[in-house]
Formats: sequence, C-alpha cells, structure tokens
Amino acid sequence: MNELETAAGVAGGLSAQRTCWGDEDYSRFNSVLDTTRNKLFQVMEAETAEGQERLKLAQETQRATAAQDRLPEVDL
Repeated sequence: MNELETAAGVAGGLSAQRTCWGDEDYSRFNSVLDTTRNKLFQVMEAETAEGQERLKLAQETQRATAAQDRLPEVDL
C-alpha cells in the first residue's frame, strides 16, 4: 500500500467518523488533534534546540580541555 492509498484510507475513516459523531463532536476531535499536533512540534523543536545546546557545550568543553593540554606549564 503506498502513501496515497494510506492517506485515502485515513481520510475515509475520518469521513465515516464524522457521520457517526456529528459535526460538533468532529470539531472537538479536530481541535484536540490540532492542539496535540502543535504541542508535538513544540516539543520536537525544544528537544532539537536543547540537543544543539548540549552538543555546543560539549564541544566547547573539549576545546578548552585540549587547549589546556597544549599549553606548556610555567613555574613562577
């Protein structure tokens, strides 16, 4: 089954649910679905930004450690 057939099947299922639930229930269902989808995108974006920050911090720490290892020790 390809993506178009899958999408058509899902759309058909939602159309059938609409007739069984009534327009008001379908609107509430769509509202919950939209809210959930938006929250998922926000979480994914936050995780990506957080992951990038952690990676940046780890790279800076590695560079600082490498720089300290390269500096000659000077006795005063």
